[in-house]
Amino acid sequence: MWLAGRLPSRDALRAILGRYTAGDLEFAHGPHGKPYLRDAPQLQFNLSHSGGVSLVAVALDVEVGVDIERLRPMPDCQAVAERFLAPEDAAALAETPAVEREREFFIRWTRSEAMWKARGLGLYGAGTALDGDWTVVPIDAGEEFAAAVAAERSGMAVEMRQV
Repeated sequence: MWLAGRLPSRDALRAILGRYTAGDLEFAHGPHGKPYLRDAPQLQFNLSHSGGVSLVAVALDVEVGVDIERLRPMPDCQAVAERFLAPEDAAALAETPAVEREREFFIRWTRSEAMWKARGLGLYGAGTALDGDWTVVPIDAGEEFAAAVAAERSGMAVEMRQV
């Protein structure tokens, strides 16, 4: 897992992927737009950026997803959760005290979106709970952010590096 900080996200992605392969960084895209490297399909990666901070997740032979969101006011977070998150997440959010609800929404959102992205679904996966054995890890990207990384394999270790 790479915290790319304030670098432009595409530049950071290319610099990070270049550390893992000597092949050309020629990108192709899956059915829902998830990119992969044409010459190194075993090298799985995902990128997310928000508020000037980028995260890049890299894994070998397992799809990986990452999401980061800058915390911001979202008075309609419960309605968004009911529309897009899995029903159990929306229900748990409704039980969260109002003063903590927006932060909790972003925690649940980044966790869910990282899983959708790992499956290559992106927002097409919204509203569904994903079965399988998952490793989902919250990422400390600072007080102003919520972030998570996900891979559909249990017991994976996450190592953070900063560019």
